[in-house]
Amino acid sequence: KNIREKNAQLVEQFGFIEYQLQTLFLQKEELSKNLKEIKSLELTLGKQLQDKYGDGTIDLEKGEFIPNLT
Repeated sequence: KNIREKNAQLVEQFGFIEYQLQTLFLQKEELSKNLKEIKSLELTLGKQLQDKYGDGTIDLEKGEFIPNLT
């Protein structure tokens, strides 16, 4: 009887761990989707800024555009 109870506890614990793993997997997929969206927005913004100001870099601290002088 004791062994059966321990076995049942283990099965329950494994089930809970699997549930947690699946939840984490879904969260990871959602974060990956969000990351792709952010990267796409970054690329679009970079293209827009390049079209407007030309080649260069942006100093995010100062909010200044630094044109390439080449």
